[in-house]
Amino acid sequence: MRVSETVVTDLIHKTAGFSFAYLKELFLSSMMEWMAKGRGAMDEIILRQVNQLSEQMKVGNSSVAVSQE
Repeated sequence: MRVSETVVTDLIHKTAGFSFAYLKELFLSSMMEWMAKGRGAMDEIILRQVNQLSEQMKVGNSSVAVSQE
């Protein structure tokens, strides 16, 4: 289970603003998917997971903003 240096650099930028809990979720969900799929390319899995979590954060933040108005 390895992530290439290129993907690590991309993850650094994509996870800016992530809390520790979101980082933990990113790595745990990526690892579980990697194990369930019988290994494979961790780069693809972790990038897909970071994009999903980013979208969830956006939806969560917009619903909080709407409820505060």
